[in-house]
Amino acid sequence: MLKKFRILLIIAVYLIMPETVLAEDIHIALQANKGAQIDLSQGQGYPEFGSVISTHANRDDINQSESRFNSEVRGLGLSDSERQWLNDHPTVSFTGDPNWLPYEAFDSNGNYIGIVSEHLKLISEMTGITFNISRSETWTESTDKAKKGIVDVLSETDDSDLKSYLNFTDSYISNPIVIAMRSSENFVEQVSDIRNRKIALIKDYGYTSKIRRLHSDIKFVSVADIQEGLIAVSTGEVDALLCTLALCSYTITELGLSNVRIVGKTVFDTRLTLGVQKHLPELVSILNKAIKNIRPEQRQAILNTWIGQKITARNDYTLVYQVMAIATFLIAIFVFWNRRLSKEVNYRKTIEKELKSAEEEGRISHQRILLHREQSPLGVIEWNTNFEIVDWNEAAEKIFGFSKEEVVGRHITESILPESAREAVDIIWAKLLAKTGGERSTNENITKDGRIILCEWYNTPLVDQNGTVIGVASLVDDVTERTVAEKIIWKQANFDVLTDLPNRNMFHDRLQHEISRSDRSKLPLALLLLDLDEFKEVNDTFGHDVGDLLLQKAAQRIRSCVRDSDTVARIGGDEFTITLPELQLKLDVDNIANDIIEKLSEAFHIGDEVIHISASIGITFYPTDADSMEGLIKNVDQAMYTAKARGRNCYRYFTQSLQDAAQNRFRLTTDLRGALDAGQLEIYYQPIVELCSGNIHKAEALLRWHHPVRGMVSPVEFIPLAESSGLINSIGNWVFKESALKANDWSNRFESNFQVTVNMSPVQFKVKNEVFKKEWLEYLDKFKLSGDNVVIEITEGLLLNVESEVIDKLLWLRDEGIQVAIDDFGTGYSSLSYLKKFDIDYLKIDQSFVRNLGIDKNDIALSEAIIVMAHKLGLKVIAEGVETETQKNILKQAGCDYAQGYLYSKPIPSDEFETLLETGRHGVQPVGQISKA
Repeated sequence: MLKKFRILLIIAVYLIMPETVLAEDIHIALQANKGAQIDLSQGQGYPEFGSVISTHANRDDINQSESRFNSEVRGLGLSDSERQWLNDHPTVSFTGDPNWLPYEAFDSNGNYIGIVSEHLKLISEMTGITFNISRSETWTESTDKAKKGIVDVLSETDDSDLKSYLNFTDSYISNPIVIAMRSSENFVEQVSDIRNRKIALIKDYGYTSKIRRLHSDIKFVSVADIQEGLIAVSTGEVDALLCTLALCSYTITELGLSNVRIVGKTVFDTRLTLGVQKHLPELVSILNKAIKNIRPEQRQAILNTWIGQKITARNDYTLVYQVMAIATFLIAIFVFWNRRLSKEVNYRKTIEKELKSAEEEGRISHQRILLHREQSPLGVIEWNTNFEIVDWNEAAEKIFGFSKEEVVGRHITESILPESAREAVDIIWAKLLAKTGGERSTNENITKDGRIILCEWYNTPLVDQNGTVIGVASLVDDVTERTVAEKIIWKQANFDVLTDLPNRNMFHDRLQHEISRSDRSKLPLALLLLDLDEFKEVNDTFGHDVGDLLLQKAAQRIRSCVRDSDTVARIGGDEFTITLPELQLKLDVDNIANDIIEKLSEAFHIGDEVIHISASIGITFYPTDADSMEGLIKNVDQAMYTAKARGRNCYRYFTQSLQDAAQNRFRLTTDLRGALDAGQLEIYYQPIVELCSGNIHKAEALLRWHHPVRGMVSPVEFIPLAESSGLINSIGNWVFKESALKANDWSNRFESNFQVTVNMSPVQFKVKNEVFKKEWLEYLDKFKLSGDNVVIEITEGLLLNVESEVIDKLLWLRDEGIQVAIDDFGTGYSSLSYLKKFDIDYLKIDQSFVRNLGIDKNDIALSEAIIVMAHKLGLKVIAEGVETETQKNILKQAGCDYAQGYLYSKPIPSDEFETLLETGRHGVQPVGQISKA
């Protein structure tokens, strides 16, 4: 102890004394203490100690001392042959697992460290063997060295599969297999207690097969390594992990997993042993004897060093603390120097703490980055500056089909890059190496099986601490399927599926584009709207499949009539638009429109059917007719409907008068919507006179509109608007109800069989039968009204293409006792069979025939024929538009039953009509030529 104290004292004096003096004293101390077990050549924390000793110590003396020391501690009971073998083989080659801490590993400086390393040092001290460490990069490389005889000794476990290559020593340490779970879990006695939990085992570890055999009823989860397993426990992905105590404890600390702890152990353990080449049996025997001489406290000390704490490369300050104790004793003499030393020590402690903290944060951060890289759905690729692969994750393998082993160290771009993309990639690479920033690109790539895929690349230069580019990191995503899907979605959004023409959305986009071009070129554009005439009849007659084929063929014909720069679009149903940009002459539009009409009028052969159609076309110009897309569309729509109204199979240009008429219709329709509620509508009545008696037996209800600004609006003007807007249903119901009440009232007051004729629009026949019947029937029942007093007047055209809904309503009217009259008879094409089928009661001769009675003998003959025919069928006849005595007399002589016209009275309000009934119901006198209001 006194000798140690002298050495420490001399070292303390070194802090304040010249180096040459101290070196001499240390040399003297070493000469006096040969064989002592204090090794200052490993002076941790103060590297200058080692340099001083190696400079001044007598190496021969040290070697002699070491020789005596070895002979003393080699009391291993070695045989003569074993001693001879040691003399002949002082050096043994050794290797182990390069990354299996705390058991063994090679640190960043290439030093072999860990539990195995510490045991090798003990064995070396006992036997004098020098272990020549052969560093390996992977465990596979280590085992290959052992198999090939490159190394004499391999660190292994007792369950190794290398027994055909090596002989194994006795185990020198046993480590139990423990159970690691989250810190909130209680103590676990045995694995079977948690059989219903999710338990993980590390893949390919020797003890796993033993555990699986014993607990065959448990479905274990496999993890790649200890880090993955413990992180899975920490995140709750698994409930428990089975691993060795040393490995588990060390890794928990390394990963900083504060929520994971060891909660129990299994019946299994892992035994560390040394594998020796089979031609070295003496070495096996020597190692076994050395292993037996390792004391339990020595083994425990080694385990305490590595288990339960984080092991990092750091300086050993033990000697410094001893020196500081001596310096404290001499503080009265060396106050100034001690203060300097204290400050330096504190400074080094602070630096070490900061470095330790930074190292921990960096390690955790690096661990997270590695996990993210491997689990990322994106390919993660690292290149060196020669365009060679340094790293290649699993996602990259899936994208390109090449494994990591196939690409690392290769210029893989030759395999994954088509020739057409290489020039662009070379430009990007040059920018990356020049540190101009990250680069994003999309280009085609080639997979291992030859498929062409489309990839998005995100590339970033990697620089060292000096700012020098050392490589490139790339993220890559296979966007082939997404790109194809986007193209499909875009086409579906912009093109008609049936005809493959642009749809309404694309039409709007292109029309707006052509308007902008027209503004730049100062050349007008024309917009055509085409509607196929009678296309609904084609669908109804031949079916929608034939209709679809007809649309496709029509689209092809239209497209053949225009230029490549023109846009033909299907905007819905049987409507097409044609955009004609940069027109030179209006005549060009005439030619195109005529050509389209002529092409579409040609027969369509679809299957066995021959179909004929025509087209109505509206035309408008930009910028003369409108200065916006919305205005053009509105104008061309008006022009197209004008073409239809003019007989179809033609084209019409938009004019201002069309615009004015459309605006007038719009305003009138808007006003009409509130006319009924505002009390602006009124029913006028025109008497229907029995010719034989001159009495008023009937009246026709005629609707009038008193507009607050326009005054009296003609029914010819507003009735079509009511029909097109659907208002005719509510207005027609109101007219029916009011007329039915008046008919009932006048029947009670004047004549029991008095009737009011109510006009019914064809649009009203399209209302659902249930609604039609229910509303009218409930009204009649509510006021106890008889259907005998109401006559429904329909047009002859309604019977031309009679539909089931029309038939059903006519039959219902007959069943309810409501009589039916056909208006304007003789101007349509109705079949005479319908007159009996639907029990028609009255025919009304159109005033166009009555007007020329007495002048045109043909009209007289026609009127007489209608009267005779009607009477033969049991129908009564009413003549409309009677204005003269001559007309009345001819009709009376021909046997006509009733007359209606200005000869008797114009349509008048209900109160005036009642006065007429009171004063002139019997033998009503003609009122002469009444002005036609």
